[in-house]
Amino acid sequence: MSETQRTFKKLCLIGCGLIGGSVALALKSTRQIEHVVGLDIHLDSLHIALERGVIDEIGTSLKSALWQADLVVLATPISETVAILEEISKFETQLAQEAIITDVAGIKANVVDAAAELFTHAVFIGGHPMAGSEKSGVSAANALLLENAVYVLTPSVKTPQDRLHELTKLLQATGARVKWLSPHLHDRVVAAISHVPHVIAALLVNQVQKRASTEPLYVELAAGGFRDITRIASSDPKLWRDTSLENHREIIPLLDEWIEQISSLKQLIEQREAAQIESLFANARTFRDALPVKSTGAIRAVFSLMVIVPDIPGLIGRIATLLGESSISIRNIGILESREGDDGQLLLQFDTADFADRAEDILRKHNYQVIAQQ
Repeated sequence: MSETQRTFKKLCLIGCGLIGGSVALALKSTRQIEHVVGLDIHLDSLHIALERGVIDEIGTSLKSALWQADLVVLATPISETVAILEEISKFETQLAQEAIITDVAGIKANVVDAAAELFTHAVFIGGHPMAGSEKSGVSAANALLLENAVYVLTPSVKTPQDRLHELTKLLQATGARVKWLSPHLHDRVVAAISHVPHVIAALLVNQVQKRASTEPLYVELAAGGFRDITRIASSDPKLWRDTSLENHREIIPLLDEWIEQISSLKQLIEQREAAQIESLFANARTFRDALPVKSTGAIRAVFSLMVIVPDIPGLIGRIATLLGESSISIRNIGILESREGDDGQLLLQFDTADFADRAEDILRKHNYQVIAQQ
Protein backbone atom coordinates (compact mmCIF):
# COMPACT_ATOMS: atom_id res chain seq x y z
CA MET A 1 0.00 0.00 0.00
CA SER A 2 1.38 3.39 -1.00
CA GLU A 3 1.97 6.08 1.57
CA THR A 4 0.16 8.77 -0.45
CA GLN A 5 -3.61 8.60 -0.94
CA ARG A 6 -4.72 8.03 -4.50
CA THR A 7 -6.71 10.77 -6.23
CA PHE A 8 -9.73 9.56 -8.18
CA LYS A 9 -10.04 11.49 -11.44
CA LYS A 10 -13.60 10.49 -12.24
CA LEU A 11 -16.40 9.31 -9.99
CA CYS A 12 -19.51 7.91 -11.63
CA LEU A 13 -22.47 8.24 -9.25
CA ILE A 14 -25.43 6.07 -10.23
CA GLY A 15 -28.44 7.11 -8.19
CA CYS A 16 -28.69 10.73 -6.98
CA GLY A 17 -30.77 10.39 -3.84
CA LEU A 18 -30.17 11.09 -0.16
CA ILE A 19 -27.45 8.48 0.40
CA GLY A 20 -25.78 8.70 -3.01
CA GLY A 21 -25.80 12.48 -2.86
CA SER A 22 -24.43 12.53 0.68
CA VAL A 23 -21.65 10.07 -0.18
CA ALA A 24 -20.70 12.14 -3.23
CA LEU A 25 -20.63 15.39 -1.23
CA ALA A 26 -18.57 13.77 1.52
CA LEU A 27 -16.11 12.32 -0.99
CA LYS A 28 -15.78 15.65 -2.80
CA SER A 29 -15.04 17.35 0.52
CA THR A 30 -11.88 15.22 0.83
CA ARG A 31 -10.49 16.90 -2.32
CA GLN A 32 -9.49 13.45 -3.56
CA ILE A 33 -12.21 13.39 -6.25
CA GLU A 34 -11.60 15.52 -9.34
CA HIS A 35 -14.88 15.15 -11.26
CA VAL A 36 -18.29 13.57 -10.61
CA VAL A 37 -20.68 12.40 -13.33
CA GLY A 38 -24.22 11.57 -12.21
CA LEU A 39 -26.87 9.23 -13.56
CA ASP A 40 -30.45 8.86 -12.36
CA ILE A 41 -33.77 7.89 -13.94
CA HIS A 42 -35.27 11.07 -12.46
CA LEU A 43 -34.09 14.10 -14.44
CA ASP A 44 -35.24 16.48 -11.70
CA SER A 45 -32.90 14.78 -9.22
CA LEU A 46 -29.99 15.21 -11.59
CA HIS A 47 -30.64 18.92 -12.02
CA ILE A 48 -30.91 19.41 -8.26
CA ALA A 49 -27.70 17.43 -7.78
CA LEU A 50 -25.95 19.62 -10.34
CA GLU A 51 -27.23 22.83 -8.74
CA ARG A 52 -26.14 21.71 -5.28
CA GLY A 53 -22.69 20.66 -6.43
CA VAL A 54 -23.29 16.99 -5.68
CA ILE A 55 -22.26 16.21 -9.27
CA ASP A 56 -20.29 18.20 -11.82
CA GLU A 57 -21.88 16.74 -14.93
CA ILE A 58 -25.09 14.95 -15.92
CA GLY A 59 -24.27 11.72 -17.71
CA THR A 60 -25.87 11.17 -21.12
CA SER A 61 -25.61 7.37 -21.02
CA LEU A 62 -24.25 4.62 -18.81
CA LYS A 63 -21.49 3.87 -21.28
CA SER A 64 -20.25 7.46 -21.47
CA ALA A 65 -20.56 7.98 -17.71
CA LEU A 66 -18.43 4.89 -17.06
CA TRP A 67 -15.78 5.84 -19.61
CA GLN A 68 -12.42 6.04 -17.78
CA ALA A 69 -14.15 6.24 -14.38
CA ASP A 70 -11.84 4.99 -11.65
CA LEU A 71 -14.53 5.01 -8.97
CA VAL A 72 -18.18 3.98 -9.38
CA VAL A 73 -20.69 4.43 -6.56
CA LEU A 74 -23.97 2.60 -7.09
CA ALA A 75 -26.69 4.16 -4.91
CA THR A 76 -29.91 2.73 -6.30
CA PRO A 77 -32.74 0.87 -4.53
CA ILE A 78 -31.72 -2.52 -3.15
CA SER A 79 -34.09 -4.37 -5.49
CA GLU A 80 -32.36 -2.83 -8.53
CA THR A 81 -28.72 -3.10 -7.48
CA VAL A 82 -27.89 -6.48 -9.01
CA ALA A 83 -29.62 -5.67 -12.29
CA ILE A 84 -27.65 -2.43 -12.63
CA LEU A 85 -24.41 -4.24 -11.80
CA GLU A 86 -25.19 -6.51 -14.75
CA GLU A 87 -25.54 -3.45 -16.97
CA ILE A 88 -22.26 -2.00 -15.67
CA SER A 89 -20.47 -5.26 -16.40
CA LYS A 90 -21.27 -4.86 -20.12
CA PHE A 91 -19.03 -1.78 -20.15
CA GLU A 92 -16.41 -3.05 -17.73
CA THR A 93 -13.59 -2.52 -20.23
CA GLN A 94 -14.57 1.16 -20.52
CA LEU A 95 -13.50 1.77 -16.93
CA ALA A 96 -10.07 3.01 -15.88
CA GLN A 97 -7.44 0.35 -15.37
CA GLU A 98 -7.59 0.30 -11.56
CA ALA A 99 -11.29 1.08 -11.19
CA ILE A 100 -13.17 0.37 -7.97
CA ILE A 101 -16.91 -0.24 -8.00
CA THR A 102 -18.83 0.00 -4.75
CA ASP A 103 -22.45 0.29 -3.66
CA VAL A 104 -24.41 1.53 -0.67
CA ALA A 105 -27.06 -1.19 -0.39
CA GLY A 106 -28.09 -2.14 3.14
CA ILE A 107 -27.96 -5.85 2.29
CA LYS A 108 -24.69 -7.29 1.07
CA ALA A 109 -24.58 -11.06 0.50
CA ASN A 110 -26.61 -11.18 -2.72
CA VAL A 111 -24.85 -8.12 -4.15
CA VAL A 112 -21.32 -9.34 -3.40
CA ASP A 113 -22.07 -12.82 -4.75
CA ALA A 114 -23.50 -11.37 -7.96
CA ALA A 115 -20.56 -9.01 -8.47
CA ALA A 116 -18.08 -11.86 -8.04
CA GLU A 117 -19.63 -13.54 -11.08
CA LEU A 118 -19.91 -10.38 -13.18
CA PHE A 119 -16.57 -8.58 -13.00
CA THR A 120 -13.14 -9.72 -14.11
CA HIS A 121 -11.47 -6.37 -14.90
CA ALA A 122 -12.84 -4.01 -12.26
CA VAL A 123 -12.78 -4.60 -8.51
CA PHE A 124 -16.11 -4.59 -6.68
CA ILE A 125 -16.15 -3.86 -2.94
CA GLY A 126 -19.53 -3.93 -1.23
CA GLY A 127 -20.29 -0.95 0.98
CA HIS A 128 -22.94 0.17 3.44
CA PRO A 129 -22.83 3.64 5.03
CA MET A 130 -24.74 3.09 8.26
CA ALA A 131 -26.30 6.51 8.35
CA GLY A 132 -29.52 7.94 7.06
CA SER A 133 -32.41 10.26 7.66
CA GLU A 134 -36.18 10.22 7.72
CA LYS A 135 -35.90 12.69 4.85
CA SER A 136 -35.32 11.51 1.30
CA GLY A 137 -34.05 12.80 -2.03
CA VAL A 138 -30.91 14.58 -3.12
CA SER A 139 -32.27 17.87 -1.70
CA ALA A 140 -31.62 16.41 1.77
CA ALA A 141 -28.09 15.21 0.92
CA ASN A 142 -25.51 16.32 3.46
CA ALA A 143 -21.74 15.91 3.41
CA LEU A 144 -21.80 15.50 7.20
CA LEU A 145 -24.05 12.45 7.04
CA LEU A 146 -20.98 10.17 7.15
CA GLU A 147 -19.30 12.06 9.99
CA ASN A 148 -18.50 9.55 12.75
CA ALA A 149 -20.81 7.00 11.12
CA VAL A 150 -19.83 3.38 10.72
CA TYR A 151 -19.19 2.64 7.05
CA VAL A 152 -19.09 -1.11 6.47
CA LEU A 153 -17.06 -2.55 3.60
CA THR A 154 -17.67 -6.19 2.68
CA PRO A 155 -14.71 -7.42 0.61
CA SER A 156 -14.70 -10.90 -0.87
CA VAL A 157 -11.81 -13.35 -0.65
CA LYS A 158 -10.72 -12.17 -4.11
CA THR A 159 -10.60 -8.45 -3.25
CA PRO A 160 -7.09 -7.01 -3.81
CA GLN A 161 -5.80 -5.60 -0.55
CA ASP A 162 -4.37 -2.47 -2.15
CA ARG A 163 -7.78 -1.49 -3.59
CA LEU A 164 -9.49 -2.25 -0.27
CA HIS A 165 -7.02 0.01 1.54
CA GLU A 166 -7.44 2.76 -1.07
CA LEU A 167 -11.22 2.83 -0.64
CA THR A 168 -10.87 2.58 3.13
CA LYS A 169 -8.54 5.58 3.33
CA LEU A 170 -10.81 7.62 1.05
CA LEU A 171 -13.85 6.93 3.22
CA GLN A 172 -11.93 7.59 6.43
CA ALA A 173 -11.08 11.03 5.04
CA THR A 174 -14.81 11.84 5.11
CA GLY A 175 -14.90 11.25 8.87
CA ALA A 176 -16.52 7.82 8.56
CA ARG A 177 -15.38 4.91 10.74
CA VAL A 178 -14.70 2.09 8.28
CA LYS A 179 -15.22 -1.50 9.36
CA TRP A 180 -14.62 -4.64 7.32
CA LEU A 181 -17.18 -7.44 7.64
CA SER A 182 -18.09 -10.53 5.68
CA PRO A 183 -21.29 -9.98 3.67
CA HIS A 184 -23.23 -12.65 5.54
CA LEU A 185 -22.22 -11.40 8.98
CA HIS A 186 -23.21 -7.89 7.95
CA ASP A 187 -26.68 -9.02 6.89
CA ARG A 188 -27.19 -10.98 10.10
CA VAL A 189 -26.22 -8.06 12.36
CA VAL A 190 -28.19 -5.32 10.57
CA ALA A 191 -31.28 -7.53 10.53
CA ALA A 192 -31.24 -7.44 14.35
CA ILE A 193 -30.23 -3.82 14.95
CA SER A 194 -32.01 -2.12 12.07
CA HIS A 195 -34.35 -4.20 9.93
CA VAL A 196 -36.46 -5.83 12.63
CA PRO A 197 -36.66 -2.59 14.70
CA HIS A 198 -38.12 -0.86 11.64
CA VAL A 199 -40.69 -3.64 11.29
CA ILE A 200 -41.63 -3.38 14.96
CA ALA A 201 -41.88 0.41 14.82
CA ALA A 202 -44.28 0.15 11.88
CA LEU A 203 -46.40 -2.43 13.72
CA LEU A 204 -46.59 -0.23 16.81
CA VAL A 205 -47.71 2.76 14.78
CA ASN A 206 -50.29 0.73 12.88
CA GLN A 207 -51.64 -0.65 16.15
CA VAL A 208 -52.24 2.86 17.48
CA GLN A 209 -53.61 4.06 14.15
CA LYS A 210 -56.26 1.35 14.26
CA ARG A 211 -57.45 2.54 17.65
CA ALA A 212 -57.15 6.22 16.80
CA SER A 213 -59.83 5.86 14.14
CA THR A 214 -62.46 5.63 16.90
CA GLU A 215 -60.71 7.49 19.76
CA PRO A 216 -58.85 10.77 18.94
CA LEU A 217 -57.16 10.71 22.35
CA TYR A 218 -54.64 8.17 20.97
CA VAL A 219 -53.31 10.78 18.55
CA GLU A 220 -53.18 13.51 21.16
CA LEU A 221 -51.19 11.45 23.66
CA ALA A 222 -48.99 9.78 21.02
CA ALA A 223 -47.48 13.15 20.17
CA GLY A 224 -44.95 12.74 23.00
CA GLY A 225 -42.83 9.72 23.85
CA PHE A 226 -44.62 7.34 21.49
CA ARG A 227 -43.71 9.54 18.55
CA ASP A 228 -40.05 9.53 19.62
CA ILE A 229 -39.69 5.76 20.01
CA THR A 230 -41.37 5.11 16.65
CA ARG A 231 -39.45 7.80 14.75
CA ILE A 232 -37.94 5.27 12.34
CA ALA A 233 -41.41 4.34 11.11
CA SER A 234 -41.25 7.58 9.10
CA SER A 235 -38.58 6.10 6.82
CA ASP A 236 -39.09 5.38 3.12
CA PRO A 237 -41.76 2.63 2.76
CA LYS A 238 -40.34 1.32 -0.53
CA LEU A 239 -36.87 0.99 0.98
CA TRP A 240 -38.21 -1.08 3.87
CA ARG A 241 -40.42 -3.16 1.61
CA ASP A 242 -37.33 -4.08 -0.42
CA THR A 243 -35.22 -4.60 2.70
CA SER A 244 -37.77 -6.97 4.24
CA LEU A 245 -37.89 -9.05 1.08
CA GLU A 246 -34.19 -9.02 0.19
CA ASN A 247 -32.96 -9.93 3.69
CA HIS A 248 -35.77 -12.35 4.51
CA ARG A 249 -33.35 -15.17 5.40
CA GLU A 250 -32.08 -13.17 8.39
CA ILE A 251 -35.27 -11.30 9.27
CA ILE A 252 -37.70 -14.23 9.51
CA PRO A 253 -35.77 -16.13 12.24
CA LEU A 254 -35.58 -12.93 14.28
CA LEU A 255 -39.32 -12.36 13.92
CA ASP A 256 -39.89 -15.95 15.07
CA GLU A 257 -37.74 -15.22 18.12
CA TRP A 258 -39.65 -11.97 18.70
CA ILE A 259 -42.96 -13.84 18.64
CA GLU A 260 -41.61 -16.30 21.20
CA GLN A 261 -40.47 -13.48 23.48
CA ILE A 262 -43.81 -11.70 23.22
CA SER A 263 -45.59 -14.92 24.10
CA SER A 264 -43.30 -15.48 27.08
CA LEU A 265 -43.80 -11.93 28.34
CA LYS A 266 -47.56 -12.26 27.90
CA GLN A 267 -47.45 -15.38 30.05
CA LEU A 268 -45.33 -13.67 32.72
CA ILE A 269 -47.84 -10.81 32.91
CA GLU A 270 -50.80 -13.19 33.08
CA GLN A 271 -49.11 -15.12 35.91
CA ARG A 272 -48.06 -11.86 37.58
CA GLU A 273 -44.39 -12.86 37.79
CA ALA A 274 -43.22 -9.48 39.05
CA ALA A 275 -39.57 -10.41 39.63
CA GLN A 276 -39.08 -11.87 36.16
CA ILE A 277 -40.82 -8.93 34.49
CA GLU A 278 -38.62 -6.48 36.38
CA SER A 279 -35.54 -8.50 35.42
CA LEU A 280 -36.50 -8.25 31.75
CA PHE A 281 -36.71 -4.47 31.91
CA ALA A 282 -33.56 -4.21 34.05
CA ASN A 283 -31.50 -6.25 31.60
CA ALA A 284 -32.74 -4.14 28.72
CA ARG A 285 -31.90 -0.91 30.53
CA THR A 286 -28.40 -2.09 31.44
CA PHE A 287 -27.51 -3.09 27.90
CA ARG A 288 -29.11 -0.03 26.31
CA ASP A 289 -27.41 2.40 28.68
CA ALA A 290 -24.03 0.85 27.86
CA LEU A 291 -24.41 1.52 24.14
CA PRO A 292 -22.19 4.31 22.74
CA VAL A 293 -23.94 7.67 22.46
CA LYS A 294 -21.31 9.60 20.51
CA SER A 295 -21.42 7.62 17.28
CA THR A 296 -23.86 6.91 14.48
CA GLY A 297 -25.09 3.35 13.96
CA ALA A 298 -27.53 1.61 11.66
CA ILE A 299 -30.41 3.85 12.71
CA ARG A 300 -29.87 7.54 12.22
CA ALA A 301 -29.13 9.21 15.53
CA VAL A 302 -30.81 12.38 16.69
CA PHE A 303 -29.17 14.32 19.52
CA SER A 304 -31.63 16.30 21.59
CA LEU A 305 -31.68 19.03 24.21
CA MET A 306 -34.61 20.28 26.22
CA VAL A 307 -34.46 23.96 27.17
CA ILE A 308 -36.72 25.41 29.85
CA VAL A 309 -37.82 28.79 28.53
CA PRO A 310 -39.96 31.48 30.20
CA ASP A 311 -42.96 32.86 28.34
CA ILE A 312 -41.13 35.84 26.79
CA PRO A 313 -41.92 36.99 23.22
CA GLY A 314 -39.02 36.45 20.80
CA LEU A 315 -37.01 34.23 23.14
CA ILE A 316 -37.05 31.20 20.82
CA GLY A 317 -35.73 33.35 17.99
CA ARG A 318 -32.93 34.63 20.21
CA ILE A 319 -31.92 31.05 21.11
CA ALA A 320 -31.87 30.03 17.44
CA THR A 321 -29.81 33.11 16.56
CA LEU A 322 -27.40 32.47 19.43
CA LEU A 323 -26.68 28.96 18.14
CA GLY A 324 -26.61 30.05 14.51
CA GLU A 325 -23.94 32.64 15.27
CA SER A 326 -21.77 29.75 16.50
CA SER A 327 -22.38 27.80 13.25
CA ILE A 328 -24.49 25.21 15.05
CA SER A 329 -27.12 23.70 12.78
CA ILE A 330 -30.47 22.85 14.38
CA ARG A 331 -32.20 19.93 12.71
CA ASN A 332 -35.62 20.30 14.37
CA ILE A 333 -37.12 22.73 16.83
CA GLY A 334 -40.41 22.44 18.65
CA ILE A 335 -42.38 23.70 21.62
CA LEU A 336 -43.53 20.79 23.77
CA GLU A 337 -45.47 22.89 26.27
CA SER A 338 -46.08 26.62 26.52
CA ARG A 339 -48.88 27.96 28.68
CA GLU A 340 -49.40 31.65 29.17
CA GLY A 341 -47.59 32.76 32.29
CA ASP A 342 -45.69 29.45 32.68
CA ASP A 343 -42.30 28.25 31.53
CA GLY A 344 -42.26 26.30 28.28
CA GLN A 345 -40.20 23.33 27.08
CA LEU A 346 -38.23 23.94 23.90
CA LEU A 347 -36.99 20.80 22.13
CA LEU A 348 -33.85 21.21 20.02
CA GLN A 349 -32.58 18.35 17.85
CA PHE A 350 -29.20 18.12 16.11
CA ASP A 351 -27.61 15.77 13.59
CA THR A 352 -24.32 15.38 15.44
CA ALA A 353 -23.20 14.96 19.02
CA ASP A 354 -20.74 17.82 18.49
CA PHE A 355 -23.57 20.25 17.64
CA ALA A 356 -25.54 19.09 20.69
CA ASP A 357 -22.55 19.36 23.04
CA ARG A 358 -21.61 22.82 21.81
CA ALA A 359 -25.22 24.01 21.97
CA GLU A 360 -25.55 22.79 25.55
CA ASP A 361 -22.34 24.55 26.56
CA ILE A 362 -23.35 27.85 24.94
CA LEU A 363 -26.88 27.81 26.36
CA ARG A 364 -25.67 27.06 29.88
CA LYS A 365 -23.14 29.89 29.64
CA HIS A 366 -26.06 32.17 28.82
CA ASN A 367 -27.92 30.92 31.92
CA TYR A 368 -30.50 28.76 30.17
CA GLN A 369 -31.72 25.65 31.98
CA VAL A 370 -30.80 22.74 29.71
CA ILE A 371 -31.69 19.06 29.97
CA ALA A 372 -29.65 16.75 27.72
CA GLN A 373 -31.51 13.72 26.35
CA GLN A 374 -30.35 10.35 24.99
